[in-house]
Amino acid sequence: MLVALFSVAALHEARHLQSLTDPGVWLQLRTGNWILTHHSLPRSGLFSRLDTLHWTDATWGSQVLLAALYRLIGLRAIPVAQMVFGVLFAISAFLLAGGRRGGFWLAVLLSGCAQLAMVPSLAQFQLLNATLLSAELWMLFASRASGRRNLLFFVPLLMLFWANLDWHFVFGLLVLFLFLGAEVAAQLLGDKVRVSMDAPVPPFRLALIATLSLIASVLTPYSYLSYSVAWQNWFGETEQAIAPELKAMDFRTPEHYLLMLLAMLAFLALGRQHLKDIFKVTLLVLCASISFAMQRDAWMVVVVSVAILGEVLFPYASRPEEPSDSSRGSSWVVAVCVLVVFGVSVAQIPAKTETLLEVTSRKLPVRACDFIRQNHLPAPIYNELSWGDFLTWYLPDYPVSIDDRYELYGDENLTPYYEVMAGMRASSLDPEFASANTILLGRENNLLGVPETYPNPEEVFQKVFPGFQQVYRDDVAVVLTKPR
Repeated sequence: MLVALFSVAALHEARHLQSLTDPGVWLQLRTGNWILTHHSLPRSGLFSRLDTLHWTDATWGSQVLLAALYRLIGLRAIPVAQMVFGVLFAISAFLLAGGRRGGFWLAVLLSGCAQLAMVPSLAQFQLLNATLLSAELWMLFASRASGRRNLLFFVPLLMLFWANLDWHFVFGLLVLFLFLGAEVAAQLLGDKVRVSMDAPVPPFRLALIATLSLIASVLTPYSYLSYSVAWQNWFGETEQAIAPELKAMDFRTPEHYLLMLLAMLAFLALGRQHLKDIFKVTLLVLCASISFAMQRDAWMVVVVSVAILGEVLFPYASRPEEPSDSSRGSSWVVAVCVLVVFGVSVAQIPAKTETLLEVTSRKLPVRACDFIRQNHLPAPIYNELSWGDFLTWYLPDYPVSIDDRYELYGDENLTPYYEVMAGMRASSLDPEFASANTILLGRENNLLGVPETYPNPEEVFQKVFPGFQQVYRDDVAVVLTKPR
């Protein structure tokens, strides 16, 4: 059962290669290659027409890891990285749910549900963040319930690692401060805030852990600027209006209802426990608020719900039992079997770049980009935001007009794009559009559908795309250019 649980994500990815159709991973790969080639970190808007803007690349560590793997095995690095993170998350969810504390079958069920609930946002770095948050919650819950307070000193090390991988470390830091605040409240209020505590943590130690974690979070090449990236990605008004992954859940898929069920069960478990636990209640409310408001961050409420259910149903033992020889042997058998299944899955991934790009072309404009390159269509290019990341990799000679680096462009540059795409502004009034010589849009783009609704579509087409003519069209993309 464990081999199946830990391997199912890898097997699914090896069969379907869905990570190759994720636009965001291609910018990560291009940036990571640039870092390895130039032995420096980006400070400006690389690969963009707005290359003079300042850019804080808060995910540089993840990009370097992906690019290093790419240099070893080629484009197979993308699905292999997805498979690795999928296995790590499955294992962390199983352990967090109490799989080693007597709740084997329920932990298997919760880990499986957690993987299914994250399917809509199953990108590589969501899986990575979910695994790191699982590790942090295990440290916090285990330290409080078992009295092993020294575990808290591993949290600053986790923050140091996380801060150099992804800007979501800010959420991990917020979870830590909620925990420390609950510890202080429990010591001050006593029975009014009842939690299972063997021995309170001295205030000095709490302050030391908070200070070390804050220091660790700024020990990155960009120092405190990583916090501004998190702020822009969470609170930027324009990107929330543009990006589908930043919109609230619409509950049109089974995964959304499964995620809601996990959150409801976690709230129910807290209520049945009859403990006034500020930390768990506040944490669950916070995660539910973020995850249901932004589909991209659905992993937060998934991990926290699994952690709370596992801790409530199968509490951490005050004195952990020593694993038996048979238990150690079983663990090694499971590990070896998972590695074998993983290796066989990797071997099934095609090695040829052309075959992998054929999979990518199902949702991304591979053939349209080939047409642009082969016919030497003139730059600059104007593109859809959702394709900008892919174009940075596949059309390196054409700097993109926009991509999903919201922290780079800011509201002042995202607003014109949003208004043009929403029909609120004439396309000629967008500087990036007006200066473009080639346009690459999705087949279902609203701008392309507008002329067809009028009796005189050609005249309306020239108003929407002044001076352009259509030169290429397939099931995914449409290419427009100005006659030479």
